[in-house]
Amino acid sequence: MESLLGAGAGGLAYTNLAALNSDLAHPANTTASVYNDATPANNGLYVKSGASGTGSWSRMGDLLNGIVRLTVTGGTANAIVTTSPETPSAPGAKLYLMTPGASCSGASTLTVNGAAAVPIKTALASDTVVGSLVANSPVLMAFQVDHYQLMVSLPVDATGVLNDALDARDAAAASAASATASASALGNQAYTFDTGTQAAGATIPTALANIRVIREQAGDALANQVYVPGTAADPGAFAEAGGHYWKPDLSGPPVRSLFGSRAALAAAKVPPLLNAAVCFGYAAAGDCPPFMLTRVTSQPAYGGVRSTDRYLPNGSTDNTNGGWWVYVPGPDGTDVRAFGYKADWVDDTTATDNTSALQAAVNFTGKNFGGGFDVGGGNGGDVVLPTGAAMIASQVIVHSGVRVLGKGTMGTVLKMKDTFSTSSHMFILGTPGDLAAVCASQSRASSGNLVINGTEAAGGVVSFLSKRYITITSAGNDSGRTFTVTGTTGFGTPLSESIAGGNATGVTLNNAFLTVTQVSVNGATAANVTVGHKEAAAFACRLEQLQLFSSLINATSGTAMVYTNKAQHTAGLKNVKIFGGNRHCAFFEIGYGGASYFTLEDVETFNHGNTSGVGSNNSQIKLAYGGLLSPIKNIVLGGPGPAIAGSSAIGIEIMSGFFAGENIHSEHISNAIVIRNPTLFDGCVNMRNVLGGAGTDYLISIDSSVDNNTVLLESVYPNGATVTVRDQPASNNVTGNIVAQVLF
Repeated sequence: MESLLGAGAGGLAYTNLAALNSDLAHPANTTASVYNDATPANNGLYVKSGASGTGSWSRMGDLLNGIVRLTVTGGTANAIVTTSPETPSAPGAKLYLMTPGASCSGASTLTVNGAAAVPIKTALASDTVVGSLVANSPVLMAFQVDHYQLMVSLPVDATGVLNDALDARDAAAASAASATASASALGNQAYTFDTGTQAAGATIPTALANIRVIREQAGDALANQVYVPGTAADPGAFAEAGGHYWKPDLSGPPVRSLFGSRAALAAAKVPPLLNAAVCFGYAAAGDCPPFMLTRVTSQPAYGGVRSTDRYLPNGSTDNTNGGWWVYVPGPDGTDVRAFGYKADWVDDTTATDNTSALQAAVNFTGKNFGGGFDVGGGNGGDVVLPTGAAMIASQVIVHSGVRVLGKGTMGTVLKMKDTFSTSSHMFILGTPGDLAAVCASQSRASSGNLVINGTEAAGGVVSFLSKRYITITSAGNDSGRTFTVTGTTGFGTPLSESIAGGNATGVTLNNAFLTVTQVSVNGATAANVTVGHKEAAAFACRLEQLQLFSSLINATSGTAMVYTNKAQHTAGLKNVKIFGGNRHCAFFEIGYGGASYFTLEDVETFNHGNTSGVGSNNSQIKLAYGGLLSPIKNIVLGGPGPAIAGSSAIGIEIMSGFFAGENIHSEHISNAIVIRNPTLFDGCVNMRNVLGGAGTDYLISIDSSVDNNTVLLESVYPNGATVTVRDQPASNNVTGNIVAQVLF
């Protein structure tokens, strides 16, 4: 594999063809290799056709190894049967290594991987004779059109070999004499050491141009680092026993360390100035696709791993900050498998709990790509989920700027564990406010600094995923005290702001902080104080192309599979299927941050009511997003069907907000769409292309508290629903089709 990567044949490697064919999330012309398929002909180099997510892989050539090992599995001494890990399409481009199990007695043939038998010829292209193949003596062969030809034949010409040896002896003596006479010839040679310790303990000739160190210490991954003469001041330089310094050679192509897993990198000492590493697994080799990490100058907030060395990227040693590496996302985004995620759900008892892995990938993406400089979410990143079903055991928060992207509603399934908290949402879009994120409740007896020990603090500092407006909440009357918060802006520049305390209330600063390093007060506080941040808008946080599934488990009223009170600006759900059990499939409310919009498009929802068999106490989609213009498009509302008790009572429940619904279909739901906006100020609703279905009592129901002239309907078809529109303000039921626009 090292030779494959070094030759630039693509960084993708798969143990079998099935694994390759199942991974289409790569652009056209991507190259990959299959190297351990049970069918030898499947091993080789492949090229991708079609856009990411579509197309196919085509074999374009053999693996780049030059020697194919043949294993004798049967036959006779003169008719040898073997297998090999590959069946080259260009057999003449390879050499073949075989160890016969028995000595031949005459002309011999060879069968490889069940193909037709072909002759084995001597080096002079004649049939083998007695002694040409000797039991347990390896032979090297080349394929020549219609036969395998030995590179060296036995029996040998002993006299000729002796004469050649004598000639070689004389030539070596002449070369040694020449080298002794000219010490400068050493400049064209290189010493090779297995470890850095061996190199440091050796006396190395000063005339050498370079040396090579295979690995930093015994047991480490291969590095093959080249060193050239240097000085004590050079980064990464070491002194050998003779007192001469050698520094890493950076003039050639970049060198990468290869590790079987992320755990192996954590246990390794990586040479200085070797700043890229490739891991072929997370906990063990092969448990996820290969991924890259790079050295960083200090511990990263998320996505980091520390090797046993303490080198910085410049090659210097720093015992406090050295040795840290951070994950490098691929071209499609953050691969959640590089954080330990496994799509291995068959049942809850054996499946991996992927909560921590998914949350870590979301945190990493949110910190590195989402909203750090622009609280409006101008930046963003994808957390990419693979095909398959994975279990989630507790709540996941999707931060501003992060899209969790699967492989389609039938490809990627996130299954809620049956023991999931009945009062917790499965996903929350947008980071929740936390009034104790910076400082937990505490008091000061005199002026000075508050202790930064809140829920988001680490090492006396808070580093937010995206910038926050700081709120200081006083339990007593601190209006005569001045609080000062120090940290940095979203651009990393220093920031300090002071504000008078509140009287048994909270006060919020005018500037947004990305980090907080100090909170001080100019006198004793009246009572306890907490410091954190209020709710704020979240942008571009979205779930897309995946399925969420909950078993038939009762949950607390108001609990949802996906909840938000702040997501906007392309945030929401797109191409998502949700089986909610007894939960809301989606509950969007409040809309912190002001007027905007959210996305609810290409969504299918189902819930089954509670386990006692009565109707669900949670509507499938509940919307109470005041002040936002919210398009709802291409929605399918499904109940469990007439044969199953507990059909959902309400499909879409609109409490407040300005909603434009289009292309909505429902079946087996008592009230498909319920509109509860009390006044025009609270919002209005525009619905078109609404299609009912069997098992629906009221396709659209308008509560009696809703103002007149706030609901506009067009192209509404009952299609089996008993009542098209239940207009309670007018005490009127409308049946039949509504084709033209009607204002209610």
